[in-house]
Amino acid sequence: VKHVVWHPHNEWVVSCSYDNSIRFFVDNDDSWACSQNLQKHASTVWDLSFEAKGDHFASCSDDCSVVIWQAKGSTASASPQSLAWEPVAEFPKLHERTIFSIDWSPPISHKEQQERAEDQRVSSLLATGGADDSIQILAALEVPKVQQPTDVNDEQPPTAATGVTAMKFRRLATVQKAHDGDVNCVKWNPARVGVLASCGDDGRVKVWRMD
Repeated sequence: VKHVVWHPHNEWVVSCSYDNSIRFFVDNDDSWACSQNLQKHASTVWDLSFEAKGDHFASCSDDCSVVIWQAKGSTASASPQSLAWEPVAEFPKLHERTIFSIDWSPPISHKEQQERAEDQRVSSLLATGGADDSIQILAALEVPKVQQPTDVNDEQPPTAATGVTAMKFRRLATVQKAHDGDVNCVKWNPARVGVLASCGDDGRVKVWRMD
């Protein structure tokens, strides 16, 4: 087992492993049991990280990919046994070699990005570090969720539902040769937006700031 995290708001422990799996564990009368076994990666899953609300998480792997997972239901009300998770985005070959670390930033407030178009607001950031010595930055974007006409005979085009958003993802930046060796861990500053720390096989810890 390579890594373990708690869900942000529930007593669920989530692990990732050499057997390519992601497993959810829940407390069942003081006996922890596996409630779900997710399979998507083709090789060892090294790390995973939840977004702040707990409705999405990201995983990274020896297969050089990142997968974004979304809960099919409410993590606030559904039981872990009945709550399904599905991959909603995938970045194959995001790195040229194994991805060791992934971290999802705290939310970015709209006030901190007023210059961005309303339909392209970055809600949070993801960072990855890998054996190719690089760091990759992904952006989670809030986009209006399209609302289809309720009348099949309605010729009006689909419109954005007011106040309802979906999450999409894109690559934002690449830092080549971030370290002189494997990048073993990346972590966002929980108090300052866009500030990232990394460490590598070169024996160094570096602090980065997004422009």
